[in-house]
Amino acid sequence: MDFNRFLSTGDAMHAGPLGVLSLFVGSALWELVHDGPFPGDTAADRLDALWGQILLEYDVQKPRNRIQHLHFSMFDHGANAWSCFTGKAGECLGLLYVLNSICRDFSIGSLRDRHRIACFTSICFNFDQIKAIDVKIPRAVALR
Repeated sequence: MDFNRFLSTGDAMHAGPLGVLSLFVGSALWELVHDGPFPGDTAADRLDALWGQILLEYDVQKPRNRIQHLHFSMFDHGANAWSCFTGKAGECLGLLYVLNSICRDFSIGSLRDRHRIACFTSICFNFDQIKAIDVKIPRAVALR
């Protein structure tokens, strides 16, 4: 079965920036650094190359929330832990669209690349729909 947007519920709590999205962004960062297209003899070199691409894409997309630096500790938590982005919700959401563009730009069409892009497409679609609806909880209700 292929991944598609209908398999993702769009549940704002569990699929939101501090839920499934932080796991997806962390996983994408991990793959790009440890098994991705960036040059370098060490993971630190490849992390620097990825950071350079993120900065370039930030200049293009101009997201409201940006990370100020990229360190391994933000997504790589060792061999026995899930890759999970540990930044703020807004930073995670901004990275979603930035990494989407980077993954598309550096795709070689492999099965892994196509799967990652399909996931980005679906998750970005969900967040685009949520933003388009622009539902806000009234302050009085939120304070209860």
